[in-house]
Amino acid sequence: MSHVRRRAAVLRAASGVDAILLYSPLVFKAVRVESDSAATVAIGAVKSCFILVGMLLTDRVGRRPLLLASTRLADMGVLFDK
Repeated sequence: MSHVRRRAAVLRAASGVDAILLYSPLVFKAVRVESDSAATVAIGAVKSCFILVGMLLTDRVGRRPLLLASTRLADMGVLFDK
C-alpha cells in the first residue's frame, strides 16, 4: 500500500465518521426523534448531499489538490486540538 493510501486510510479512521454513524441512533433519541426510519432517512440524505458535493469538487479541482488540502487541515486540527 502506498504512503498516500495509508495516510488517507488513517485520516478516515481518525475522522470519526464511523463513530458518528454508530452512535447516531442514540443522538437522535436524545433529541427526541422517535422514528428510527426518519433518522435513517435524514442521515442518508445528508450523506448523499455531501457525496454529490465531493464528486463535483473532485471533477472541478482534482483529487490531488483536495487530498493535500484536507490532509493539511486535518494536520492543523490535530496540532491545535486541546
